[in-house]
Amino acid sequence: MSNTPDFTAMFEQMFQNMPQMPKDFSAFANSTKEAAEFNSKLNSIALEAAQKNAELSAKWTQDVLSNMGTLNTPQDQPADYAKVVKDAAEAQVQGTPERLSAFAEVAKTAQIEAVELIMNKTKEIQAQATKA
Repeated sequence: MSNTPDFTAMFEQMFQNMPQMPKDFSAFANSTKEAAEFNSKLNSIALEAAQKNAELSAKWTQDVLSNMGTLNTPQDQPADYAKVVKDAAEAQVQGTPERLSAFAEVAKTAQIEAVELIMNKTKEIQAQATKA
């Protein structure tokens, strides 16, 4: 196991040796906490989108496998095999736009949520800068 060094004492000592630097480190602690919270919210958006994509992929896979089951049925004539393959391929082609649209909707929702989060944080930072 590796031990992560604690730089707190080193930074405090460095700032104490600089008389013009403020001694109140609460702003650093607050900004770190706010950044961690912001990153957590962004990560939640990404994880939710990934989970929805995984669900869509699993559903698509199940649909493909159930369609492929029809290919396993014995046919009397060679032409019947061609018809079964054609029907399975048509089912996949017809379902693809709907499935891709569902993936696009997940991406669009995640993008909108992320942009709203960033815009709100930007407004918050601007308000803090104006106040200071």
